[in-house]
Amino acid sequence: MRTFALIPARQGSKGIPHKNTRLLGGKPLMAWSIETALQANLETWVSAGTDYIARLARQHGANAYVRPSQWSSDDAPMLEVVKDAIPRLGAYAWDAIVLLQPTSPFRETRHVMECVAALQDNADLDSAFTALRVPEKFHPDQVIQRNPKYPACRQTLAPVYVRAGSVYAFRVGTVDRHGDIYGRNYALIEVDPSASITLDEPSDWEEAETRIAKIRRHIPAEVWQACVNWPSG
Repeated sequence: MRTFALIPARQGSKGIPHKNTRLLGGKPLMAWSIETALQANLETWVSAGTDYIARLARQHGANAYVRPSQWSSDDAPMLEVVKDAIPRLGAYAWDAIVLLQPTSPFRETRHVMECVAALQDNADLDSAFTALRVPEKFHPDQVIQRNPKYPACRQTLAPVYVRAGSVYAFRVGTVDRHGDIYGRNYALIEVDPSASITLDEPSDWEEAETRIAKIRRHIPAEVWQACVNWPSG
């Protein structure tokens, strides 16, 4: 199944200024997503908000183009970014797209491959994306509404999920047929919360830096430098 990765990266951000190009663990945030896509053996494209981001993406092994300015603002719908990419990249000749947002740097390559495999193994699926299981104490049947109910029996609760936001894989035709990237039939790939940290606020960035610092303590400096492929100093 012919599949490529699409990474949307714009310049501005209200929560974390310039976060897509800001260094995390010695490399730009968007480079983490690029590397994951390349490790999954996907042709990788960055939909860049500026020429600078496009150049930086190419330095890290991705193809890149600068998308129209109206789709580069804070409130630009992601669907429009995808719809812009499909004809631009000749995507109708492809089978599927994997959307990787730079704000999820800790996704695992295997989750990307599992989403793609789900589409490949089931022709009826429109999409497959990562999801987090909702803890039982936050289950919808436990929520107190206007009229409180007796607590639901934990053993009878059916699992419910929320989108993890780290990987979205969908057939190219899903957007035209359904007007979104999900369609009617989809598969959920459950992931651990540690693989779906989303960097939206300064506190999220601090958490990510703390996590990387813990990892680096167990890796020789020269090995880490080789992994990030970013000049020191």
